[in-house]
Amino acid sequence: MAEFESTDNLVIASRVLRTTLQKSRDLTSAIEKTGPRLESISQTLPSLEEAIKRIAQKCSLVAIRGHVDRAIGPAAAVLKVVDAVNGLQGSLSCDPSSDLFRYLSLVKQLEEALKFLSGNCTLVIQWLEDVVQFLKDNTVDDDFYLLNVRKFLKILGELQAMEARSRHVGGPLFGALEKLECEFKHILMENSFPIPFSEQARVSSPPLPEPVIQKLQAIIERLNANNRIEKCVAIYAEVRSSNARATMLALDLDYLEISLSEFDRVQSIEDHIDQWENHLEFAVMHVFDIEHRLCSSVFHKVGSDVWMSCFAKIAVQSGIHNFIKFGNSITKGKKDAIKLLKLLDIFAVLNKLRLHFNYLFGGKACVEIQDQTRDLIKKVVHGACEIFLELSYQVELQGQSTPPSDGSVPRLLNFVTEFCNQLLEDDYRLILIQVLQIHQIWNYQNFDSEILSKEVYKIMSAIELNLETWFEDIQRLNPLLFFHDERELVHLQELKRDKSR
Repeated sequence: MAEFESTDNLVIASRVLRTTLQKSRDLTSAIEKTGPRLESISQTLPSLEEAIKRIAQKCSLVAIRGHVDRAIGPAAAVLKVVDAVNGLQGSLSCDPSSDLFRYLSLVKQLEEALKFLSGNCTLVIQWLEDVVQFLKDNTVDDDFYLLNVRKFLKILGELQAMEARSRHVGGPLFGALEKLECEFKHILMENSFPIPFSEQARVSSPPLPEPVIQKLQAIIERLNANNRIEKCVAIYAEVRSSNARATMLALDLDYLEISLSEFDRVQSIEDHIDQWENHLEFAVMHVFDIEHRLCSSVFHKVGSDVWMSCFAKIAVQSGIHNFIKFGNSITKGKKDAIKLLKLLDIFAVLNKLRLHFNYLFGGKACVEIQDQTRDLIKKVVHGACEIFLELSYQVELQGQSTPPSDGSVPRLLNFVTEFCNQLLEDDYRLILIQVLQIHQIWNYQNFDSEILSKEVYKIMSAIELNLETWFEDIQRLNPLLFFHDERELVHLQELKRDKSR
């Protein structure tokens, strides 16, 4: 039994070996056949790898599709706006005077087109810069995309700067705005005329016609929108102050340059002071009033600070300071009775013009004019009160002099008496009372409503005392003159009683 089992095992093992050997032969044959195929595949792998990379890049570019899509709309708008800008620039080469409002409309359209162009370029640039950054981050080896995007970015940058270039010297918008400034000056000069110094002119002198004002306002609106309002104000002030100076020149104001010292008598320029009063009233009530109204109308939409500043320039350049300077010069003259009357005249004019003066020059732009005017009023009030309150003392000093040998009343006393009469007339009495009241308030004193009558009484008393003294001296020296001097004394006593009532 054991022998048969051993033989069977050998047979089986032999069969297995033969089968295995056959499979090895078959595998060897298959491997030999596969080798060339593998070599062929190996040769095609690099090109396949490159193709796969390109596919991967194209797939990755899908991620920036949103940025590109968003840039397409504004980019298309940029092209259209560029065409519009070029057309508008050509239209603005004409003269604005031919059709001002159409020209202004074209300027506004150009401003808006340039602003729109700049804004759209900014948006497109932002989105395309994101595309460039994405391409860099994803290491795209093909420069085709980067080169095109960067080229487009450069073009957009130049278009974005078109607005700034247009506003610079030599730019289309700059040139158009300069033309508007020239037209603004031309319109002003064409419609500015000196005001004649006549009663009719004082009443009827109108500002500029309404259509002219509308043109000026329209130009100002465009210039202000382009930050050129200062140049506009300078042009306006130059033209209108030149016109105001022409009006003043016709008044022959050379006398305003006269300067007095404390040794000069005011009486020497008494006529000029009368002229000054009339000319100042004309300047304030008509010349400066018209300029004030015009500034307000023309620059109304820009704001009060602008037009008040413009008016202040016109007032200064037209010579308002010369009027104030002349008034100050009068206050420096030698103290005498004529100076007192003229100071009261000056105060009366300034007081008459006070409300209108405050209306015209009350703004912060006219602070210098306000300060100089207040200083003049102070000098006038102090000067007038100083002379008036010293009159009684001056009369007392006269009592120390020798009386006239013929027994007549000294001329100075006659003059003082007549002068007091003049002060007590309504023309001066009310003004002097007001001046004295202001002076007392400034010196923190309670106002004495009878101060005028008291001071006049003191003056009359001093004159009476002088006459009595001279009367006694003359009586001793020449008794024949007794009755003549006595009549003068009686007359003065009656006058004294009248003035003290």
